[in-house]
Amino acid sequence: MRKLLPERWSDPAAYGAGWSERNERLLALLDASLPESAELDFSEYGCGPHAPFAAAVARADESAGRRPRLVRRFDRKRWDEGCGLVDFNEGRLDEAVSSAVGVLSGVLEYLDDPDAVLAFAARHHRWLLASYAPATTPPHKLNAYAAEIDRRAFHHGWRNHLSADAFVALISRHGFIIRTGLWKAQMLVLAQLADR
Repeated sequence: MRKLLPERWSDPAAYGAGWSERNERLLALLDASLPESAELDFSEYGCGPHAPFAAAVARADESAGRRPRLVRRFDRKRWDEGCGLVDFNEGRLDEAVSSAVGVLSGVLEYLDDPDAVLAFAARHHRWLLASYAPATTPPHKLNAYAAEIDRRAFHHGWRNHLSADAFVALISRHGFIIRTGLWKAQMLVLAQLADR
C-alpha cells in the first residue's frame, strides 16, 4: 500500500538506479531525430534526487565535446537549491518555466490526470520526451486484466492504466509523435506539442 502514497517519493530509496538507462534512450531518441537538439533546453519533471535525465544530458554533451545544455529540474520535493517544486497531482505548478523540451520519464503512470499534464506541457514546451508502461492484457480476458491492474496499482503505485493505443491517443491529442522507442516494457516517445 505504501507505493500508492505520494510520500513514497520523499525517500531517495524509491528511485531506481536503472532509470538512468531509460533517460539515456530518451535523449538518444531526441538527438537522433532533431538536427537542432544541441541547442535545446529541457525541463525534467519528477527528477528525484538523482536527476537521471539531467545526468544523461551532461554525459552526452561531455562525450560530444559540446557546451552543456540547460536542464531545469522539478519534483514534488526540493532535493537541492537547483530543484524547483512542481506537483502535478496537487496542482502545484508555480515554479515551472517554459523550455524547448518537457521530459516526463517515469512520471505519467503516477498522475491522476495525465491529459491535464500534457495540456500543461503543450503550453510550456515545443517538444515532449515521455515514457509510459502501458497496460498490456486485453480487456476481454477480465480476470487477467484485473490482476494486471492490481499489480500495477498495488506493487508499483501507478494511478492510471492506459493501453498502448490509449497512450498514443493521449499524446496525439496534444501534438503528434515524431519517433518512438522501447525500454524494457515501456514505450518511449518524442512528440511535437501543439497548444490548442
